[in-house]
Parts: sequence; C-alpha cells; structure tokens
Amino acid sequence: MSQATERAIGPAPSRLSMLERLASAAAHGTFLIVGIPLIAPLAVLMILKATGRATPYVRAQALQATLFQALLFILAGPLIAYFIFAMNGQLVATDSPIQMAEAFAGAPGPMLVLLIGLLIVLAGSFFEFVAAAQALRGQPYNLPLVGRWSRS
Repeated sequence: MSQATERAIGPAPSRLSMLERLASAAAHGTFLIVGIPLIAPLAVLMILKATGRATPYVRAQALQATLFQALLFILAGPLIAYFIFAMNGQLVATDSPIQMAEAFAGAPGPMLVLLIGLLIVLAGSFFEFVAAAQALRGQPYNLPLVGRWSRS
C-alpha cells in the first residue's frame, strides 16, 4: 500500500493491533450501547492519548465518530425537542392507549417531525454499527457526510 493511500484510508488491516481495532470499534459502537453522543468517542481518544497509544487510525476513527454523532445530534435533537414541546405534556397525562391515540390524532405535524427525527437516529445508528464492525475487522470505512472531513 502506498503512503498516499495509507494516509487517505488508514493503515492496512494486517498492521493494526487488536487494541487499535477495539478502540476504534468502541468509539463507534458505544453510541449504540450507551446512547450518549459525543462522550464515548472523546473518552476513548482521551484514554488512549493519556496512555500514549493513540495512533493515527484510532484518532481518525474517533474524530469521525465524534463528527457523525454531533451531526446526528444537530439534525435529530431539535426535531425530537419540537415534538416534545408541541405535544405540551399530553403524553404524560394519558391513562389509556385510547387517550394517547386521541392526543396523537390532534397533532399530525408533530408526529411527522418525530418520525423524521427517529428515522435520522435509526439511520445514524445503522451507520455507526457498520462503522464499528468495519473498525473491529480493521477495514477502513468512511461514515456518510463526515468521513472525508476526519481524514483531512
């Protein structure tokens, strides 16, 4: 593999240690387990930097995970918050499924916004799962929209 190719997509899989693979997978995969965006990839990076084991591959994967999770938070966060405020506490005050259906029936706009927000989160979770699996295998992978930014 040439140096330009290695700089663009990371080192060859055979040259990555198991620690690098696990750390890179953890930067992506902890979002799926913990569900807290931005904190997990930064924690992985800070721990490895403190121990002196943060390689360029791990740094690139952690940066990519951080940027992607920030993008998900920016896109889906306001949509889900809008739904919560638009429903004005109606979901909390329901006693039965019928009352919940009536609360939703009066607000098709917020329901559509919630659906879009949840689709964004589900799509992001899928891409994070794929990125974690690829990182665990030691294969280079670029997340949509932010993959190129993390390599520059």
